[in-house]
Amino acid sequence: MVRKEQKYLEDYNLVKSTIYKDLNKLKFLDSKNNEHVTEFLMLDSSITAMISLLDSTLNIFRIEKKVSEEQTRLVLLSQDHLEKCEGIILAIKSNEIKLLETRQNDSRNSLQNTQIFIIFTSLFAFTVIGLSLFIFIILIRNKKSAEQLLKKSYNDL
Repeated sequence: MVRKEQKYLEDYNLVKSTIYKDLNKLKFLDSKNNEHVTEFLMLDSSITAMISLLDSTLNIFRIEKKVSEEQTRLVLLSQDHLEKCEGIILAIKSNEIKLLETRQNDSRNSLQNTQIFIIFTSLFAFTVIGLSLFIFIILIRNKKSAEQLLKKSYNDL
């Protein structure tokens, strides 16, 4: 309201009305992760304090019709809460990135283990098939030699 333009107030009211919806969506998306409960509580309280401070500055402006030192002090306090929110969000983001990297590494290791298993089972299958063919060829040779010996023994009789 420093510039006395209504569009800034409309934007502020729009953001104020959607920020809790967005925070609740974020809480819902991360509801299975109990690590962020404290961060969400701190974020919620900082947002509430920041909005309360900014609303107070607007009320002061509506009453006094000018920008006072009290408003400036309240805005600076709300800026501190905003910076606190940014820090909390960065901490949550960093934690989620670490979690994602851990999951990617686990997935990569699992994929490598699966590939190694497939390679070894394929090698085992080819070895069994090769060994079976080798034994089959030996049995055929032995059968042929046994038939030849049998024919020779019949001929000798």
